[in-house]
Parts: sequence; structure tokens; C-alpha cells
Amino acid sequence: LNQFVGQALDRPAALEALIQIWAHMAARLRAADIAHCDLQHGNVLLVPGKTANSLALKLIDYDGMWVPSLANTKSGEVGHPSYQHPQRLREGTYGPAVDRFPLLLVATALRALMAGGRALWEKYDNGDNLLFHQADLREPKQSVLFHDLFALGDPATAALTRHVLDSLAGGLESVPPLDEVMADARRVH
Repeated sequence: LNQFVGQALDRPAALEALIQIWAHMAARLRAADIAHCDLQHGNVLLVPGKTANSLALKLIDYDGMWVPSLANTKSGEVGHPSYQHPQRLREGTYGPAVDRFPLLLVATALRALMAGGRALWEKYDNGDNLLFHQADLREPKQSVLFHDLFALGDPATAALTRHVLDSLAGGLESVPPLDEVMADARRVH
């Protein structure tokens, strides 16, 4: 995922297409009542789609996946800290809604990169994240990244960023499904 994003920074249409594919994948996971539980750049591959010049996402590394038959068990892992809600990292939360936060975070990063481009990427990418770092999520009020995202002046990025901040303040249970968030971001765009 990071490699594709790094190569698409000067092609906002490619990033927009990726956001749409990401949102579609989120809806499919939700409809299937499953959660990957470690959505992060290293577990998302971009592969050729069904038609020429199209892409699809392929998730890998399913060892922490949640399915209904695992509802009363604990997970052996909590995912990549630069993508997970701090509450999940603290409490080891495991269930069908744990993907909501990383889904929102990646969509926010992709939209922000459409608006901020290469300069934003070069400032925040460390090769093991997608703009956000664990410290940004733990202490959002001290995060320069959140300030920079609002400073982009892009209404859709601002709307998504507000959802991330609201989710960090409200806890895992307050993270809305990505399709609801995307509808909100489209209304302001």
C-alpha cells in the first residue's frame, strides 16, 4: 500500500480511486461480519483488477482475524500501533468493529495526501506508517500532523480528520462505519 501511495502522490485521481476501493472493501468486510484486525500498509496489497487498468485490494496476514465463531475469545495481537485506536492497544479489544478505526485512518490519510501531496508525505512518512504515528493517536492535542491536516484547507480532509479526533476522544465504540464517514466527507466536498 505504501509503495503505491508513494508513487501516486502526483496523481490525485489514482488516490481517489484507491479511497473508493478502500471504502468498498470496508463495506464488504462489514457485510460479511468479519474483521481483519491488523489493517495496515504491510497487510494490504494492490493487485490487478478484473478489467484492464483497474486495481483491487488483497488483504494478507489473517492470523489475528475476527469471525463470529471467535466472539468469546481473546486475540493474540492488537495490530500495528500506528493504525490502531489507543484503547485497542491498552485493552486488547477484539471484535467485529476493531477495523473501523484503521479503515477511517487510512481513508483520512489518502484524502489528505490528495490535498497535501508529496510535501505532506515527505514530512510524515517513515516507511512504517501512512502519515499517522502512534504518538499522534495517543496525544492528538499535541500532534502537529492533526494541525497540518486542518491547515490543508480541504473540507473533505477536515471532515475525515474531525471523525478521527472524535473517535479518539470517544473510544472504539464511537468510531462510525466508513461508509457513513465517507458520505459526510462527500457532503462537504
